[in-house]
Amino acid sequence: MGRLNCELERLGMTALHRVGLAGLAMTLEAFEANPPAMVQLSSAGVSWERDDRYVVLSLEDGKEQEGLDCLLGLAFQLDNGFFKLPGLEREGQPTLEQRWLLYQALLGTFLQFGPHRPTGKKGELIVEIDDKRLRIPEFAPIKTYRHQSAGKDFLGRKGLRQRIGVVGWLYPGGSQRHVAYGSSTLEEPAELAFCLLFAPVGAIFFQIASRHRGRKARTTLVLPQVRSLQGYAELRRYVARHGVLALTAASPTDAALQLVVLAKGHGLADELGSQLRVLTFGIVAWNEKQKSRTATYTIAPTEIAGMRNYELANALFKNRWQLVKAQVDRKGKVKIPEHHFVRPFTAREIIADNVAAGRDWYSGFSDYLIDNETRVALQFERQELSQMT
Repeated sequence: MGRLNCELERLGMTALHRVGLAGLAMTLEAFEANPPAMVQLSSAGVSWERDDRYVVLSLEDGKEQEGLDCLLGLAFQLDNGFFKLPGLEREGQPTLEQRWLLYQALLGTFLQFGPHRPTGKKGELIVEIDDKRLRIPEFAPIKTYRHQSAGKDFLGRKGLRQRIGVVGWLYPGGSQRHVAYGSSTLEEPAELAFCLLFAPVGAIFFQIASRHRGRKARTTLVLPQVRSLQGYAELRRYVARHGVLALTAASPTDAALQLVVLAKGHGLADELGSQLRVLTFGIVAWNEKQKSRTATYTIAPTEIAGMRNYELANALFKNRWQLVKAQVDRKGKVKIPEHHFVRPFTAREIIADNVAAGRDWYSGFSDYLIDNETRVALQFERQELSQMT
């Protein structure tokens, strides 16, 4: 019988592996509450044991391929062109707004490469959020994605492989480099790679709208230091219930500190652990078609001396909706309908960067005024800056 022993404390487990293991545990928990899924999995020879520290997955001899195909087919689904991850839906179906956030997050990180997630014809999508209209001008429905067919990567002629090649859709930013100078392909034990497979379920995503960083920062993964699979599952699902207004940050550090505020507000601060690993993805000049990993940070949420100042800034400089008026042609026909988008405060970006780095919250404001766009934006934030002072 093929077995995958996935443990939180195993040597080689990074922050991404740990949230991936949590994503696997969340997915199996969702199956346990779904009798038809359990019947399918049992018929395919799949069983497991799990507790707060580990998951042991078993595949019946001779049914390894069938078992993995069944498991991954149920774990990684599609719904009208959007990703559907049952591990995140234990407490109910996500709204269209939340499905769009997950779609955008995965296309900006794990599944940024077109062949890994073929899409259909692009079209305009309008998402209604209360009395606001979020416009997505080029929504391309997903037809399939790489995680659904990943079973073949874990199987060889004699059953489960011992080591698996790690590529970008498993570990964003971890693809092969410097091919001309010899192989630099990453490999690791099958158990660790299997944890990475479920990282899209366990990772926490934020959209980034930064004036200072621009398109170099579009999406951020915030990875807590998972210490309890069950406790972290509660945190991850709680964050997933939020929408675009709460999950849009002004910078990668702002995303990390927003997560701290969210977790504290729901009594889940302990589930963050002692470190947050922050991975940022965006577009760079030498690779316009891909989202490259452009920055990484390590933030210790319990050791930030200025966290109280950030909490004040987070309350004063709350994300807001910005209206874009409809555009019409000469005949009065609407070319682009009226819509809204979320605009974070520029001041909060500066404050978050300062607090995360251990500086005074107001440090270096004059340096940012060199940039004309930032200077103009801060002029419209004078009232909030006065209150903050």
